Amino acid sequence: MRLPVLRRVPRTIRLGTLQLVVLLVALTLLVGSLVARGARNSFLLDDLAAAQLSRQTELQRLSGELRQWRQFGRIVSALDFLSQSRLRGDDLIQTSRMLYGMSRSVGFDPLLILAVVSVESRGNPAAQGKFRSGNVSGAVGLMQIKYETARIVGRSIRNPVRREWDLLRPDVNLLYGTAYLLQMVNRYGSLEKGLIAYNMGPGALESALAGHRRLPRRYYNRVLSNYRGLVQRFGEDPFDEE
Repeated sequence: MRLPVLRRVPRTIRLGTLQLVVLLVALTLLVGSLVARGARNSFLLDDLAAAQLSRQTELQRLSGELRQWRQFGRIVSALDFLSQSRLRGDDLIQTSRMLYGMSRSVGFDPLLILAVVSVESRGNPAAQGKFRSGNVSGAVGLMQIKYETARIVGRSIRNPVRREWDLLRPDVNLLYGTAYLLQMVNRYGSLEKGLIAYNMGPGALESALAGHRRLPRRYYNRVLSNYRGLVQRFGEDPFDEE
């Protein structure tokens, strides 16, 4: 039986050993080039992503610094406005720094404290409180805090007031007055009751609560009204934008 004759492979596609080696080397180089190009592209994308993240981080940092400066500027401007420029430059800056630090650590709008200042002393750092009879009450300074109250507050915050006349320093007065107000707010669970206790004393507030008597809201309403006026004049709290 005759075996079938195998057709010859055309010469154009027949490869010798040397040609196969050359072709394999070429393919290897081509694949290596594609892989290297892909790696370079991957590194490039990683670099672009890292650069974008870095820019976003820098923008967030700058945005945070801008909020800090805006907040500090609000405090300085509002305090200078309330005091009618009676605070000297150093006292104005030091008091503003103290209030800024407390507001950021606790998380309240510093203009709220300055609204209390506007009601208590009209921004006069040397104000002396008086009873309706005309007798001196013992309350002094921006927030009209008494020395006995400041001593109690000082022990609780581990920063005792040293001398009674230290309360005539605006930064010291604002420190103990703000700390006392925050204690009242925390103690009674609301800004309204905290402000009422600050004004009439915790004993009088508890007596009113125990007797189920209607709380006097005039002082509270005045503070809120003044606060809204300050916000309208000096802008919203920039940290509320976060």
